[in-house]
Amino acid sequence: MKASAIIIGIVILILGAAGIYFLVTPFSEYREPPRTNTTNATRGGIVPAANPRLPSSDVFDVLYGPGPLNKLDLHVGQTYGTTFIVSVHGGGFSGGKKEQLMPHSQWFAELGFPAANINYPLVPTTMYPEQPQELLEAMKFLEENYGAERFIMFSFSAGATLSMLTTLAQNNNAGFGAVADYSDAPIVAIIATGGVYNHSLIEGGA
Repeated sequence: MKASAIIIGIVILILGAAGIYFLVTPFSEYREPPRTNTTNATRGGIVPAANPRLPSSDVFDVLYGPGPLNKLDLHVGQTYGTTFIVSVHGGGFSGGKKEQLMPHSQWFAELGFPAANINYPLVPTTMYPEQPQELLEAMKFLEENYGAERFIMFSFSAGATLSMLTTLAQNNNAGFGAVADYSDAPIVAIIATGGVYNHSLIEGGA
């Protein structure tokens, strides 16, 4: 019994160290991933659909709304695609910033996916559901101004929870109980880690 407890403890330490490395190292060092010599941003013979509305280079601090945190960065790399990655930072809903996911977005862009890092209003200056609503507004902006035709959410921690709520709101076609002009471009996938996806667990449910 004692040996089993020791083994379980070692496994937990290894998994914890791996998680800390993934979440902390890329964000603190802000390294740009190695660029590869891709042709027309191809991978495995897949050529993204042409998107002439993309800028010729990355753009930063683009305003997608009237608020001070309604800003996004768009990484285009060597891609001309219409499937956009929407990167949503974590920070407990009250902190964090879009630059945390810059290395990942640069990497996605090199793989053929334009990637937008989104800032959104933070607690306590905002309340739910404004944060996922602002993400939907950012996606509408990307559709109207940069030719996005579909979205993949990429996020961690609080950003993962917001990505889930954003996707449910858009696909439910009813938003958060209010009439909203959301993007016609669908969210087709979510890549999320460390978020809360079952609120019944918080409330003590099974």
